[in-house]
Amino acid sequence: MFFVAVMLFGFVANAQSESDLKDGNVSVPSYEEGDPREMLGTFGYRYYKIYIDFEGGSSGDGDLYKDKDGGEYYISDGVNDIYYKSKSDAIRALYIYKKYSVITRAGKK
Repeated sequence: MFFVAVMLFGFVANAQSESDLKDGNVSVPSYEEGDPREMLGTFGYRYYKIYIDFEGGSSGDGDLYKDKDGGEYYISDGVNDIYYKSKSDAIRALYIYKKYSVITRAGKK
């Protein structure tokens, strides 16, 4: 019983409020960035897919994208592409999406 209470307390202590997540008020852990791979989408659209591996087990494998022509960074929720003002904003958004399943509005275009 004590173990369950400690585990529950640890979860609550580490939980983020949804408004903090949507506002991007989350510390992003260190990460490793792979080399961009050029991809060919529908109707000849070209983009780069970038592997991001976050420390602590929240992997964003293949979920950070860069528009080849405009150079804008975005993430995808599988249905929509969400564009961000900078690469660091997109990486923060990717971390929040992968860890908490929330799309942040911070730094959104």
